Amino acid sequence: MPPANAVAYQILIMFMIAAATALGVIVLCLMAFRVIADPMERVRWEVISVQDR
Repeated sequence: MPPANAVAYQILIMFMIAAATALGVIVLCLMAFRVIADPMERVRWEVISVQDR
């Protein structure tokens, strides 16, 4: 494999890793928003309050 093809392949792999990470962060934020917000998009403080242990 010529070095130019190897470099292009490595760049492609790095973009795929970055895209997968970004997609995971977006999905995590949307899931957290569904837990933290009520249907009227208000913050549900009882869900995120600190509990004594």
